[in-house]
Amino acid sequence: DVLLRLQAVQSARGGARSLSPAALFEAAAKWSQAIDGPALHTLAHAAAAALQPFLSQTGLGLIHGDFWWGNLLRDTNSAVLVDWEESDAHGLLWLDPLLFTLTLLLDVSPAGNHDGPEASEALRWCAAQTGLPSQALPHGLIFAGLYKAVRECEKYRQHDTPVQRWLRACAANAENV
Repeated sequence: DVLLRLQAVQSARGGARSLSPAALFEAAAKWSQAIDGPALHTLAHAAAAALQPFLSQTGLGLIHGDFWWGNLLRDTNSAVLVDWEESDAHGLLWLDPLLFTLTLLLDVSPAGNHDGPEASEALRWCAAQTGLPSQALPHGLIFAGLYKAVRECEKYRQHDTPVQRWLRACAANAENV
C-alpha cells in the first residue's frame, strides 16, 4: 500500500505517528458529517501514489512541522521562526515548504485556487525547495494538507479549519486536482 510506504518514510527513526492511514481517516471522519470518506480515501491514495516516485529525492531531517507565515516574526532586520512544538528531528524535508505554500495559497484564495501571480510565485518557490516537479506539487499540497488537518484534529480538536474545508473540496472534485 503506497500510503503506508509514504508514512513509513516519515515514521522511520521516530517520525510523526499522525500520518498513518488509520489516524488520518479517523481524524477526517471528525471534520464534518458532510465529508465523503471514500472520496478522501481515493484522494489520499492518489496523492501518495503520485509522490512515491519522488520519495528517494527527499530526506529526513529537522522540520518545523507547522511552518506558515503566522509563525514568522519579522522586524526590519530579521525573521524568527516560532512555535516549534510540532518539530520533528526526523521529518520529511518536503513538509515545511509544502505546508508554507498550502497555507499561503489558502490565504490568497480560500478555495485554494492555484492561479494568479501570488500563487504562481509560491508554487515556483515550493518546487525549488522540494525538488518536486510541477505536476507532483498538487499531490504534495494534498499530503501536507492531510498532515495538517490530522494534527488540527488530534492536538487542537479543530474540526472546520480552512485546510479541512479545502481537503473536503478536493475530495469532492478529485478529478480536478
